[in-house]
Amino acid sequence: MKNKIVHYILILLFSTFIIRILNFFKEIQISYFYGTNSEVDHYNIMLIIPNIMLNSIGPALGLLIISLISTEKKLISLQRKDVYFLVGLATLLISLGYFSTFSIETTNFYYPLMTILITFLYFMQVSLVYYLQAYNEFKIGSISSFLQVIINICILFISFYVLHSFILIISLALGLVVQIIFLLIIINKKQYFHQVRIVSLKENEFIHPVMSMILGFGLIEILLSVQKIILSRTNTDGIISALNYAYKIMNLPISIFLFAVLTGLFPTLIKIKDQIEFQFYFRKTLNTILLLMVPISVFFFIYSSEIVSILFERGEFDEQSTNITSSQLQILSLLIVPVSILTIFLRFLYVEKKWSVIYKTTSLIIITHIVLNIIIISNKVLEYSVISIPLSILFGLMYCYRKLKTPLFNFDQLKILLGSFLLGLSGILLENEVTGLLSFILISILIFLVYIFSQLILRNRTLLSLKGSWK
Repeated sequence: MKNKIVHYILILLFSTFIIRILNFFKEIQISYFYGTNSEVDHYNIMLIIPNIMLNSIGPALGLLIISLISTEKKLISLQRKDVYFLVGLATLLISLGYFSTFSIETTNFYYPLMTILITFLYFMQVSLVYYLQAYNEFKIGSISSFLQVIINICILFISFYVLHSFILIISLALGLVVQIIFLLIIINKKQYFHQVRIVSLKENEFIHPVMSMILGFGLIEILLSVQKIILSRTNTDGIISALNYAYKIMNLPISIFLFAVLTGLFPTLIKIKDQIEFQFYFRKTLNTILLLMVPISVFFFIYSSEIVSILFERGEFDEQSTNITSSQLQILSLLIVPVSILTIFLRFLYVEKKWSVIYKTTSLIIITHIVLNIIIISNKVLEYSVISIPLSILFGLMYCYRKLKTPLFNFDQLKILLGSFLLGLSGILLENEVTGLLSFILISILIFLVYIFSQLILRNRTLLSLKGSWK
Protein backbone atom coordinates (compact mmCIF):
# COMPACT_ATOMS: atom_id res chain seq x y z
CA MET A 1 0.00 0.00 0.00
CA LYS A 2 2.77 2.44 0.94
CA ASN A 3 4.58 1.84 -2.35
CA LYS A 4 1.37 2.69 -4.23
CA ILE A 5 1.00 5.86 -2.19
CA VAL A 6 4.52 6.94 -3.10
CA HIS A 7 3.81 6.12 -6.76
CA TYR A 8 0.63 8.22 -6.81
CA ILE A 9 2.30 11.10 -4.96
CA LEU A 10 5.24 11.11 -7.38
CA ILE A 11 2.88 11.16 -10.36
CA LEU A 12 0.94 14.04 -8.81
CA LEU A 13 4.10 15.91 -7.88
CA PHE A 14 5.54 15.70 -11.39
CA SER A 15 2.29 16.46 -13.21
CA THR A 16 1.30 19.20 -10.77
CA PHE A 17 4.73 20.78 -11.14
CA ILE A 18 4.42 20.92 -14.95
CA ILE A 19 0.87 22.29 -14.86
CA ARG A 20 1.63 24.89 -12.19
CA ILE A 21 4.71 26.09 -14.07
CA LEU A 22 2.63 26.46 -17.24
CA ASN A 23 -0.07 28.32 -15.31
CA PHE A 24 2.61 30.52 -13.83
CA PHE A 25 3.95 31.24 -17.30
CA LYS A 26 0.40 32.36 -18.16
CA GLU A 27 0.53 34.84 -15.24
CA ILE A 28 3.86 36.16 -16.53
CA GLN A 29 2.28 36.48 -19.97
CA ILE A 30 -0.66 38.45 -18.50
CA SER A 31 1.70 40.70 -16.51
CA TYR A 32 3.68 41.45 -19.70
CA PHE A 33 0.61 42.56 -21.64
CA TYR A 34 -1.45 44.16 -18.88
CA GLY A 35 0.83 44.92 -15.90
CA THR A 36 -1.40 46.00 -13.00
CA ASN A 37 -3.90 48.04 -15.03
CA SER A 38 -7.68 48.18 -14.68
CA GLU A 39 -8.33 45.48 -17.31
CA VAL A 40 -6.49 42.82 -15.31
CA ASP A 41 -8.21 44.12 -12.16
CA HIS A 42 -11.56 43.52 -13.90
CA TYR A 43 -10.41 40.04 -14.91
CA ASN A 44 -9.45 39.19 -11.32
CA ILE A 45 -12.77 40.51 -10.01
CA MET A 46 -14.63 38.33 -12.51
CA LEU A 47 -12.67 35.30 -11.26
CA ILE A 48 -13.43 35.78 -7.55
CA ILE A 49 -16.41 33.40 -7.49
CA PRO A 50 -15.02 30.97 -10.14
CA ASN A 51 -11.84 30.64 -8.05
CA ILE A 52 -13.91 29.72 -5.00
CA MET A 53 -15.46 26.97 -7.14
CA LEU A 54 -12.05 25.87 -8.45
CA ASN A 55 -10.20 25.86 -5.13
CA SER A 56 -12.92 25.28 -2.54
CA ILE A 57 -16.34 23.97 -3.55
CA GLY A 58 -15.16 21.89 -6.52
CA PRO A 59 -12.45 19.99 -4.59
CA ALA A 60 -14.88 19.47 -1.69
CA LEU A 61 -17.36 17.74 -3.99
CA GLY A 62 -14.49 15.95 -5.75
CA LEU A 63 -13.05 14.50 -2.55
CA LEU A 64 -16.52 13.36 -1.54
CA ILE A 65 -16.75 11.55 -4.88
CA ILE A 66 -13.40 9.86 -4.17
CA SER A 67 -14.54 8.79 -0.70
CA LEU A 68 -17.77 7.31 -2.07
CA ILE A 69 -16.12 5.43 -4.94
CA SER A 70 -12.97 4.40 -3.01
CA THR A 71 -15.12 2.57 -0.45
CA GLU A 72 -16.17 0.30 -3.37
CA LYS A 73 -19.78 1.41 -3.49
CA LYS A 74 -21.24 0.65 -6.89
CA LEU A 75 -24.10 3.04 -6.33
CA ILE A 76 -23.75 6.67 -5.27
CA SER A 77 -26.74 7.43 -3.06
CA LEU A 78 -27.96 10.89 -2.14
CA GLN A 79 -30.66 11.98 0.26
CA ARG A 80 -33.36 14.25 -1.17
CA LYS A 81 -32.35 17.13 1.11
CA ASP A 82 -28.76 16.76 -0.18
CA VAL A 83 -30.01 17.42 -3.69
CA TYR A 84 -31.78 20.52 -2.38
CA PHE A 85 -28.51 21.56 -0.70
CA LEU A 86 -26.62 21.27 -4.02
CA VAL A 87 -29.29 23.23 -5.85
CA GLY A 88 -29.18 25.92 -3.16
CA LEU A 89 -25.38 26.03 -3.36
CA ALA A 90 -25.53 26.46 -7.13
CA THR A 91 -28.12 29.24 -6.77
CA LEU A 92 -25.93 31.00 -4.20
CA LEU A 93 -22.91 30.83 -6.51
CA ILE A 94 -24.87 32.23 -9.47
CA SER A 95 -26.11 35.11 -7.30
CA LEU A 96 -22.65 35.83 -5.92
CA GLY A 97 -21.21 35.63 -9.44
CA TYR A 98 -23.68 38.25 -10.57
CA PHE A 99 -23.22 40.66 -7.66
CA SER A 100 -19.41 40.25 -7.34
CA THR A 101 -18.83 42.20 -10.56
CA PHE A 102 -20.78 45.27 -9.44
CA SER A 103 -17.57 47.05 -8.46
CA ILE A 104 -16.61 47.12 -12.17
CA GLU A 105 -17.78 50.53 -13.34
CA THR A 106 -19.79 49.47 -16.38
CA THR A 107 -23.29 48.35 -17.27
CA ASN A 108 -21.97 45.67 -19.65
CA PHE A 109 -23.85 42.44 -18.86
CA TYR A 110 -21.04 40.25 -20.16
CA TYR A 111 -19.05 40.62 -16.90
CA PRO A 112 -21.54 38.77 -14.63
CA LEU A 113 -22.44 36.39 -17.49
CA MET A 114 -18.83 35.30 -18.00
CA THR A 115 -18.35 34.97 -14.25
CA ILE A 116 -21.28 32.53 -14.07
CA LEU A 117 -20.05 30.62 -17.17
CA ILE A 118 -16.50 30.18 -15.82
CA THR A 119 -17.90 29.06 -12.45
CA PHE A 120 -19.93 26.33 -14.18
CA LEU A 121 -16.98 25.24 -16.33
CA TYR A 122 -14.71 25.01 -13.29
CA PHE A 123 -17.33 22.87 -11.55
CA MET A 124 -17.40 20.46 -14.48
CA GLN A 125 -13.62 20.38 -14.79
CA VAL A 126 -12.84 19.74 -11.11
CA SER A 127 -15.62 17.17 -10.69
CA LEU A 128 -14.45 15.15 -13.69
CA VAL A 129 -10.77 15.27 -12.68
CA TYR A 130 -11.54 14.03 -9.16
CA TYR A 131 -13.94 11.43 -10.52
CA LEU A 132 -11.09 9.94 -12.56
CA GLN A 133 -8.74 10.14 -9.56
CA ALA A 134 -11.14 7.84 -7.72
CA TYR A 135 -10.14 5.23 -10.32
CA ASN A 136 -6.44 6.13 -9.80
CA GLU A 137 -6.37 7.85 -13.22
CA PHE A 138 -4.08 10.65 -12.07
CA LYS A 139 -2.31 11.01 -15.43
CA ILE A 140 -5.52 11.69 -17.36
CA GLY A 141 -6.38 14.71 -15.25
CA SER A 142 -2.87 16.08 -15.72
CA ILE A 143 -2.95 15.62 -19.50
CA SER A 144 -6.31 17.38 -19.70
CA SER A 145 -5.04 20.29 -17.60
CA PHE A 146 -1.99 20.52 -19.86
CA LEU A 147 -4.28 20.88 -22.90
CA GLN A 148 -6.34 23.54 -21.15
CA VAL A 149 -3.34 25.68 -20.19
CA ILE A 150 -1.71 25.43 -23.64
CA ILE A 151 -4.92 26.59 -25.34
CA ASN A 152 -5.24 29.39 -22.78
CA ILE A 153 -1.68 30.59 -23.40
CA CYS A 154 -2.02 30.47 -27.20
CA ILE A 155 -5.21 32.56 -27.24
CA LEU A 156 -3.66 35.12 -24.87
CA PHE A 157 -1.20 36.10 -27.61
CA ILE A 158 -4.11 37.99 -29.21
CA SER A 159 -3.26 40.61 -26.56
CA PHE A 160 -0.44 41.71 -28.85
CA TYR A 161 -3.20 43.39 -30.86
CA VAL A 162 -6.11 43.92 -28.44
CA LEU A 163 -5.88 44.62 -24.70
CA HIS A 164 -9.17 43.78 -23.01
CA SER A 165 -10.33 41.60 -20.12
CA PHE A 166 -12.55 39.77 -22.64
CA ILE A 167 -9.41 38.20 -24.18
CA LEU A 168 -8.30 36.99 -20.76
CA ILE A 169 -11.64 35.45 -19.85
CA ILE A 170 -12.46 33.89 -23.24
CA SER A 171 -9.05 32.19 -23.43
CA LEU A 172 -9.77 30.55 -20.08
CA ALA A 173 -13.31 29.52 -21.13
CA LEU A 174 -12.21 27.88 -24.39
CA GLY A 175 -9.40 26.00 -22.65
CA LEU A 176 -11.84 24.65 -20.06
CA VAL A 177 -14.35 23.55 -22.71
CA VAL A 178 -11.66 21.52 -24.53
CA GLN A 179 -10.52 19.96 -21.24
CA ILE A 180 -14.07 18.95 -20.25
CA ILE A 181 -14.74 17.36 -23.64
CA PHE A 182 -11.47 15.40 -23.39
CA LEU A 183 -12.34 14.11 -19.90
CA LEU A 184 -15.86 13.06 -20.94
CA ILE A 185 -14.43 11.14 -23.89
CA ILE A 186 -12.03 9.25 -21.58
CA ILE A 187 -14.78 8.42 -19.06
CA ASN A 188 -17.03 7.13 -21.83
CA LYS A 189 -14.22 5.14 -23.46
CA LYS A 190 -13.22 3.40 -20.20
CA GLN A 191 -16.83 2.98 -19.04
CA TYR A 192 -16.26 4.63 -15.67
CA PHE A 193 -19.92 4.95 -14.79
CA HIS A 194 -21.74 4.99 -11.44
CA GLN A 195 -25.47 5.12 -10.90
CA VAL A 196 -26.90 7.86 -8.71
CA ARG A 197 -30.19 7.48 -6.86
CA ILE A 198 -32.14 9.40 -4.23
CA VAL A 199 -32.53 7.39 -1.00
CA SER A 200 -32.92 7.87 2.75
CA LEU A 201 -29.49 8.09 4.36
CA LYS A 202 -28.27 8.86 7.84
CA GLU A 203 -28.65 12.49 8.75
CA ASN A 204 -25.78 14.78 7.66
CA GLU A 205 -23.95 11.96 5.82
CA PHE A 206 -23.53 14.26 2.84
CA ILE A 207 -23.86 17.88 3.95
CA HIS A 208 -21.24 17.78 6.73
CA PRO A 209 -18.45 16.36 4.53
CA VAL A 210 -19.17 18.84 1.73
CA MET A 211 -19.42 21.92 3.96
CA SER A 212 -16.34 21.00 6.01
CA MET A 213 -14.30 20.53 2.85
CA ILE A 214 -15.56 23.78 1.32
CA LEU A 215 -14.44 25.63 4.44
CA GLY A 216 -11.29 23.61 5.00
CA PHE A 217 -9.91 22.79 1.56
CA GLY A 218 -10.56 26.21 0.04
CA LEU A 219 -10.17 28.42 3.11
CA ILE A 220 -7.28 30.46 1.69
CA GLU A 221 -9.27 31.09 -1.50
CA ILE A 222 -12.24 32.28 0.55
CA LEU A 223 -10.02 34.65 2.55
CA LEU A 224 -8.38 35.96 -0.61
CA SER A 225 -11.78 36.47 -2.24
CA VAL A 226 -13.00 38.45 0.77
CA GLN A 227 -9.80 40.51 0.51
CA LYS A 228 -10.37 41.24 -3.19
CA ILE A 229 -14.03 42.16 -2.68
CA ILE A 230 -13.11 44.60 0.10
CA LEU A 231 -10.26 46.12 -1.93
CA SER A 232 -12.49 46.41 -5.03
CA ARG A 233 -14.68 48.83 -3.08
CA THR A 234 -11.73 51.19 -2.52
CA ASN A 235 -11.38 51.99 -6.26
CA THR A 236 -7.59 51.74 -6.05
CA ASP A 237 -6.23 50.69 -9.46
CA GLY A 238 -3.64 47.93 -9.49
CA ILE A 239 -3.85 46.70 -5.91
CA ILE A 240 -6.08 43.69 -6.72
CA SER A 241 -3.89 42.51 -9.59
CA ALA A 242 -0.75 43.07 -7.46
CA LEU A 243 -2.27 40.94 -4.70
CA ASN A 244 -3.19 38.28 -7.25
CA TYR A 245 0.35 38.12 -8.72
CA ALA A 246 1.85 37.89 -5.21
CA TYR A 247 -0.61 35.14 -4.27
CA LYS A 248 0.28 33.13 -7.38
CA ILE A 249 3.95 33.18 -6.35
CA MET A 250 3.22 32.36 -2.71
CA ASN A 251 0.81 29.57 -3.62
CA LEU A 252 3.12 27.89 -6.14
CA PRO A 253 5.04 25.66 -3.65
CA ILE A 254 1.84 24.94 -1.71
CA SER A 255 -0.06 23.86 -4.81
CA ILE A 256 2.82 21.72 -6.05
CA PHE A 257 3.95 19.95 -2.88
CA LEU A 258 1.24 20.19 -0.24
CA PHE A 259 -1.82 19.37 -2.34
CA ALA A 260 0.01 16.68 -4.33
CA VAL A 261 0.92 14.87 -1.09
CA LEU A 262 -2.53 15.28 0.48
CA THR A 263 -4.41 14.31 -2.69
CA GLY A 264 -2.25 11.22 -3.18
CA LEU A 265 -2.74 10.20 0.46
CA PHE A 266 -6.48 10.83 0.67
CA PRO A 267 -7.80 7.56 -0.88
CA THR A 268 -5.60 5.64 1.59
CA LEU A 269 -6.44 7.73 4.66
CA ILE A 270 -10.19 7.17 4.38
CA LYS A 271 -9.60 3.38 4.51
CA ILE A 272 -7.31 3.39 7.59
CA LYS A 273 -8.96 2.01 10.72
CA ASP A 274 -5.90 1.66 12.96
CA GLN A 275 -5.30 4.82 15.02
CA ILE A 276 -1.56 4.23 15.35
CA GLU A 277 -1.14 3.98 11.59
CA PHE A 278 -3.31 7.09 11.16
CA GLN A 279 -1.11 9.09 13.56
CA PHE A 280 1.99 7.85 11.72
CA TYR A 281 0.74 9.32 8.46
CA PHE A 282 -0.23 12.53 10.24
CA ARG A 283 3.23 13.12 11.76
CA LYS A 284 5.02 12.02 8.59
CA THR A 285 2.95 14.37 6.44
CA LEU A 286 3.42 17.31 8.81
CA ASN A 287 7.19 16.91 9.09
CA THR A 288 7.65 16.40 5.35
CA ILE A 289 5.69 19.53 4.49
CA LEU A 290 7.47 21.61 7.14
CA LEU A 291 10.82 20.41 5.78
CA LEU A 292 9.89 22.02 2.45
CA MET A 293 7.75 25.01 3.40
CA VAL A 294 9.70 26.66 6.23
CA PRO A 295 12.84 27.42 4.16
CA ILE A 296 10.71 28.47 1.16
CA SER A 297 8.82 30.92 3.37
CA VAL A 298 12.08 32.46 4.64
CA PHE A 299 13.45 32.65 1.09
CA PHE A 300 10.33 34.41 -0.25
CA PHE A 301 10.38 36.92 2.62
CA ILE A 302 14.00 37.94 2.03
CA TYR A 303 13.97 37.95 -1.76
CA SER A 304 10.42 39.17 -2.48
CA SER A 305 11.59 42.17 -4.55
CA GLU A 306 14.09 40.16 -6.57
CA ILE A 307 11.57 37.37 -7.26
CA VAL A 308 8.86 39.75 -8.49
CA SER A 309 11.32 41.78 -10.57
CA ILE A 310 12.82 38.73 -12.29
CA LEU A 311 9.46 37.09 -12.96
CA PHE A 312 7.29 40.03 -13.96
CA GLU A 313 9.17 43.30 -14.55
CA ARG A 314 8.89 43.61 -18.33
CA GLY A 315 6.39 45.01 -20.79
CA GLU A 316 3.57 46.86 -19.00
CA PHE A 317 4.74 45.63 -15.60
CA ASP A 318 6.89 48.56 -14.45
CA GLU A 319 8.91 49.35 -11.32
CA GLN A 320 5.86 50.70 -9.50
CA SER A 321 4.03 47.42 -10.16
CA THR A 322 7.08 45.54 -8.84
CA ASN A 323 7.15 47.55 -5.62
CA ILE A 324 3.47 47.07 -4.77
CA THR A 325 3.51 43.37 -5.73
CA SER A 326 6.70 42.60 -3.78
CA SER A 327 5.28 44.26 -0.66
CA GLN A 328 2.22 41.98 -0.97
CA LEU A 329 4.45 38.93 -1.50
CA GLN A 330 6.57 39.70 1.56
CA ILE A 331 3.47 39.69 3.74
CA LEU A 332 2.00 36.60 2.05
CA SER A 333 5.27 34.70 2.57
CA LEU A 334 4.38 34.72 6.27
CA LEU A 335 1.31 32.70 5.29
CA ILE A 336 3.08 29.71 3.72
CA VAL A 337 3.88 27.77 6.90
CA PRO A 338 0.69 28.38 8.93
CA VAL A 339 -1.61 27.71 5.96
CA SER A 340 0.30 24.48 5.20
CA ILE A 341 -0.03 23.28 8.79
CA LEU A 342 -3.70 24.28 8.97
CA THR A 343 -4.47 22.52 5.68
CA ILE A 344 -2.96 19.30 7.02
CA PHE A 345 -4.89 19.65 10.29
CA LEU A 346 -8.20 20.20 8.49
CA ARG A 347 -7.65 17.37 6.02
CA PHE A 348 -7.01 14.85 8.81
CA LEU A 349 -9.89 16.24 10.88
CA TYR A 350 -12.07 15.67 7.82
CA VAL A 351 -11.04 12.00 7.66
CA GLU A 352 -11.85 11.67 11.38
CA LYS A 353 -15.23 13.39 10.76
CA LYS A 354 -14.67 16.04 13.42
CA TRP A 355 -17.03 18.47 11.73
CA SER A 356 -17.58 20.85 14.64
CA VAL A 357 -13.83 21.51 15.02
CA ILE A 358 -13.57 22.32 11.30
CA TYR A 359 -16.61 24.65 11.42
CA LYS A 360 -15.42 26.52 14.51
CA THR A 361 -11.84 26.86 13.28
CA THR A 362 -12.75 28.18 9.83
CA SER A 363 -15.50 30.47 11.19
CA LEU A 364 -13.04 31.97 13.67
CA ILE A 365 -10.54 32.60 10.87
CA ILE A 366 -13.04 34.22 8.49
CA ILE A 367 -14.56 36.47 11.18
CA THR A 368 -11.11 37.53 12.42
CA HIS A 369 -10.04 38.25 8.83
CA ILE A 370 -13.03 40.51 8.17
CA VAL A 371 -12.65 42.40 11.48
CA LEU A 372 -8.91 42.96 10.92
CA ASN A 373 -9.60 44.18 7.37
CA ILE A 374 -12.14 46.72 8.61
CA ILE A 375 -9.66 48.02 11.21
CA ILE A 376 -6.74 48.24 8.76
CA ILE A 377 -8.70 49.82 5.88
CA SER A 378 -10.40 52.31 8.20
CA ASN A 379 -6.88 53.54 9.02
CA LYS A 380 -6.22 53.92 5.26
CA VAL A 381 -3.23 51.57 4.99
CA LEU A 382 -4.47 49.48 2.05
CA GLU A 383 -1.06 48.09 1.10
CA TYR A 384 -0.86 46.33 4.47
CA SER A 385 -4.43 45.04 4.59
CA VAL A 386 -3.28 41.61 3.40
CA ILE A 387 -1.56 41.08 6.80
CA SER A 388 -5.05 40.21 8.06
CA ILE A 389 -4.81 36.83 6.28
CA PRO A 390 -1.75 35.36 8.09
CA LEU A 391 -2.90 36.85 11.40
CA SER A 392 -6.36 35.28 11.12
CA ILE A 393 -4.84 31.93 10.10
CA LEU A 394 -2.62 31.98 13.21
CA PHE A 395 -5.66 32.57 15.45
CA GLY A 396 -7.44 29.62 13.86
CA LEU A 397 -4.35 27.45 14.06
CA MET A 398 -4.02 28.01 17.80
CA TYR A 399 -7.65 27.03 18.33
CA CYS A 400 -7.37 23.96 16.09
CA TYR A 401 -4.18 22.78 17.81
CA ARG A 402 -5.97 22.73 21.17
CA LYS A 403 -8.52 20.29 19.71
CA LEU A 404 -5.97 17.84 18.32
CA LYS A 405 -4.99 14.93 20.53
CA THR A 406 -2.01 13.78 18.45
CA PRO A 407 1.49 14.82 19.68
CA LEU A 408 2.91 17.24 17.11
CA PHE A 409 6.31 18.54 18.16
CA ASN A 410 9.59 16.69 17.76
CA PHE A 411 13.30 17.40 17.36
CA ASP A 412 13.15 17.26 13.56
CA GLN A 413 11.06 20.42 13.58
CA LEU A 414 13.66 22.23 15.69
CA LYS A 415 16.32 21.14 13.20
CA ILE A 416 14.17 22.54 10.37
CA LEU A 417 13.92 25.89 12.18
CA LEU A 418 17.67 26.00 12.79
CA GLY A 419 18.41 25.16 9.14
CA SER A 420 15.94 27.80 7.96
CA PHE A 421 17.63 30.37 10.22
CA LEU A 422 20.96 29.56 8.59
CA LEU A 423 19.32 29.84 5.15
CA GLY A 424 17.89 33.24 6.08
CA LEU A 425 21.19 34.48 7.47
CA SER A 426 23.01 33.38 4.32
CA GLY A 427 20.33 35.04 2.19
CA ILE A 428 20.64 38.38 4.02
CA LEU A 429 24.45 38.37 3.74
CA LEU A 430 24.33 37.62 0.00
CA GLU A 431 21.32 39.80 -0.91
CA ASN A 432 23.46 42.68 -2.19
CA GLU A 433 25.27 40.29 -4.55
CA VAL A 434 22.13 39.74 -6.62
CA THR A 435 22.69 41.71 -9.84
CA GLY A 436 20.67 39.69 -12.33
CA LEU A 437 19.00 36.38 -13.11
CA LEU A 438 22.18 34.28 -13.13
CA SER A 439 23.49 35.61 -9.82
CA PHE A 440 20.03 35.16 -8.26
CA ILE A 441 19.89 31.51 -9.37
CA LEU A 442 23.42 30.77 -8.11
CA ILE A 443 22.80 32.45 -4.74
CA SER A 444 19.44 30.66 -4.38
CA ILE A 445 21.11 27.29 -5.03
CA LEU A 446 23.86 28.13 -2.56
CA ILE A 447 21.61 29.09 0.34
CA PHE A 448 19.33 26.08 -0.17
CA LEU A 449 22.42 23.86 -0.17
CA VAL A 450 23.29 25.44 3.18
CA TYR A 451 19.85 24.38 4.40
CA ILE A 452 20.08 20.82 3.04
CA PHE A 453 23.58 20.25 4.43
CA SER A 454 22.47 21.59 7.81
CA GLN A 455 19.68 18.99 7.90
CA LEU A 456 22.08 16.21 6.91
CA ILE A 457 24.60 17.27 9.56
CA LEU A 458 21.85 17.51 12.18
CA ARG A 459 20.58 14.07 11.07
CA ASN A 460 17.03 15.17 10.34
CA ARG A 461 15.18 11.85 10.26
CA THR A 462 12.41 13.20 8.05
CA LEU A 463 14.90 14.09 5.32
CA LEU A 464 16.88 10.86 5.70
CA SER A 465 13.72 8.74 5.63
CA LEU A 466 12.64 10.19 2.28
CA LYS A 467 15.10 7.78 0.70
CA GLY A 468 13.00 4.98 2.10
CA SER A 469 9.78 6.80 1.22
CA TRP A 470 6.90 6.20 3.63
CA LYS A 471 8.18 3.09 5.38
